[in-house]
Amino acid sequence: MTATEKDFFAEIVFLLRTFFFVYVGISIVLDNWYLLALGAGLTGLLFLARIPVVLATAARQTPQFDMAFMSIMIPKGLGAAVLATLPAQRGVPGGATIQTITFAVIMATTLFSTGLFFLVEKRRILGFYALFFGRDRPLVAPPLPGQPHRKIEAPTRAQAALANTAT
Repeated sequence: MTATEKDFFAEIVFLLRTFFFVYVGISIVLDNWYLLALGAGLTGLLFLARIPVVLATAARQTPQFDMAFMSIMIPKGLGAAVLATLPAQRGVPGGATIQTITFAVIMATTLFSTGLFFLVEKRRILGFYALFFGRDRPLVAPPLPGQPHRKIEAPTRAQAALANTAT
C-alpha cells in the first residue's frame, strides 16, 4: 500500500468517525443532571484508577512527565458509544440510562483529558503526579544519542509554590 493510499484511507476513517460523533452528539440527552453527574464521577474514578495502573506497568526509568501523560490519556469514544446504544435499541429496561451515563463518561473523559493535558504540559500539576510516581524519578527522559536535548524550562518560584500547594 502506497503512502497516498494510506492517506486516502485515513481521510475516509476520519470522515466516518466525524459523522459518527455528530450522530452521538445528536443522541445525547441532557435532561437528567443526576446521570450526567454520575458519569462525571465515574470519570474521576477512572482517572484515579489509571494512576496505579501506569505505576504498575511503566518501566522504572520512565520520567514523571511521561507517566503523567500516560495517566491522563483515557478518553472514551467510538466503541463505548456504539455498545451503549445497543441496550436502548433492543428495548432493555434501563437502556436509556446506560446510554446517558456512557455518553456522559465519553464527554467528561474528553474534557478532562484535554484540560489535564494542558495542565501537565504547562507543568501545573506535576507535583500531584510526583506524589504517586515518586520524586526520585527524572522529570524528563535524557536525549537519545545524536538527537538534540529537549529543553525543559525550570518552573518559576510561583509555579513551584502552586505545584506544592496543589499536592
